[in-house]
Amino acid sequence: MAPFLPPELWDRIVSFIPEVDSAHAWTHARLVSRHWKAQIEKQFKEDYVSNPKAMYVYFDCGVDYIPDEETGREMSLSMQMVFDRFDPNNGARCIFREGRTRVFSHSNRGAEWKRAWTRSKYGAWRENIEMYLGEEGGEPGDRRCDMPPFQICIAGYLVNDTELPDFSVDYRKREISFVWFGALNNHLCEASEISRRHGLSIARLQRDIERSGRTVGAIGLPDTYEGMSRLVKGYQRMTVGNRKRVRRERIGRWYNVKHGCGFDDDALFDAVDEAESLRQIARLEARDSDEDEDEDTS
Repeated sequence: MAPFLPPELWDRIVSFIPEVDSAHAWTHARLVSRHWKAQIEKQFKEDYVSNPKAMYVYFDCGVDYIPDEETGREMSLSMQMVFDRFDPNNGARCIFREGRTRVFSHSNRGAEWKRAWTRSKYGAWRENIEMYLGEEGGEPGDRRCDMPPFQICIAGYLVNDTELPDFSVDYRKREISFVWFGALNNHLCEASEISRRHGLSIARLQRDIERSGRTVGAIGLPDTYEGMSRLVKGYQRMTVGNRKRVRRERIGRWYNVKHGCGFDDDALFDAVDEAESLRQIARLEARDSDEDEDEDTS
């Protein structure tokens, strides 16, 4: 039994848990008691969902030539959407709008360039979302759940393309909305599962190294450059493989539940589309990692 402490002090203690390990706080610490569950969910809502610096939804809209293919140059199109408000009619829903990815008024670009950039970006944004959601009035199977047009970043390092429950979009206002609790739960539970599998894979790598009998140091690192190189490459393959496997399982469950169709066979996954989705996640992780390092050194 936890020692007796004033409720205010317990609230203060619990408030630090998400900062240490966001995924573990959500999947494990929340289960300690009803009070911890309520406090941690409140903390995530305030410190992550409604904090534009702690959570955002990123749309990679590809590239285009601005203003046109003959006279312009290739430009990357992207949108980073952050918290704007909770739905006044339904507090379970949050509404995100575009944040820092706008073309700012002080840009030295001309008006024609800005108009062309805006048309290309928002046109691609809408096209990607429509492909993901499927045509209005179409068959449910038209939806491409295996190709989400967005990636979600939480706490500056957890990046994934998990589902945003009850996702809706207002193209005129350029807003998206979704159920914030379900979005957190999908994202953090998958992050926790990936982390668990990473731990098992690292243990297997370590056992393989120990069985080789060629180690050095207390933690049993390989004693040659070639051995270290194999270890690093093995870890990289493990990281990508675990994410891909967990992601495939999630997509398969979605199709089975929503549409009653099997999606368990690996051959059903488009290798090119899947590889691009994984690259987008990796690029965003790398970008956020670089930004964190810049902040630490500034």
